[in-house]
Parts: sequence; C-alpha cells; structure tokens
Amino acid sequence: MDKSSPSNFPDTPLETVEPMSYSRCSLFLLISVLAVGCGGVPEAKVSGTVVYKNAPVSKGEVNLVMKEKGIAAIALLDEAGKFNVDGTLTPGIYTIHFSVPHADPMPPGTKKTAIVTKVDLPKKYLDAKTTTLTQEIKGGENVLTITVPES
Repeated sequence: MDKSSPSNFPDTPLETVEPMSYSRCSLFLLISVLAVGCGGVPEAKVSGTVVYKNAPVSKGEVNLVMKEKGIAAIALLDEAGKFNVDGTLTPGIYTIHFSVPHADPMPPGTKKTAIVTKVDLPKKYLDAKTTTLTQEIKGGENVLTITVPES
C-alpha cells in the first residue's frame, strides 16, 4: 500500500473496478429519480373570472386559502374581472374570499388624502371567517368562473 493514500482506501485504481458496478449504480440512480418524480404532488395553475350580479368584479383581490395545509394565494382582479394566480397551488378544496385593493404608497411630502376603495360584494365574502365560497382546485390547468351569490 502506498503511504500517501489513506489506509481505508484500496490501492486499486478506479479503472480496474468492474464495469458492471457502474451499470448497477446508474440503474439505482435512475430508479431513484423516477420514484421521486412519480410520487410528487401534482401542481395546479389557477386563473379565471369573478362575476357578481351578472357583471365582472373589476376591483379587489381574490384570496384562495387551504387552511388545513397552510396554503394561500392572492390574485389581483383586472377591469374585466379576470385574475391569474402567480405560480402553482397544491390541488384541494380552497375557501375563497375577496379583499379591497391596496393603495399604492404615496411619495414623501405628498399631502395625505383619504383613499376610499370599495368592492361591491356582500360583506360575508370579504372575510375569510364568514365566506361560504369554496372551490376545488385540481392538478393541471384550472380556469374558474367564480360567481358570487347575492346574499
């Protein structure tokens, strides 16, 4: 044994190791990668439209919450009532509520004025604790039409 190599390593160069052991190692790695890929949680893309009284809801934010797993997403509504959740969600049943849009910060030195933003929806749908709206999100692409009841 060469004194320059650690005592727990053989003096045999790697080139003399049987080629079969490389094949077994490669096969093990391939099976491991496939097993992890197959067992993963499917992802869901979510977009859609919010309607109230047969008209698009053009102000505010859509909040999707799966409290049991601690998952939440917020998407801004556009003038046509459309929204798009950035990223992906875990499939499951989500509670839906709405919030008023946040005002942009005002530059320093600007006189503060009251900014009143109103979302024309029943109050119970503006609170995560009182909303009764739910939506099942499935793996893959989800294009929703969320119709807010009048009561």
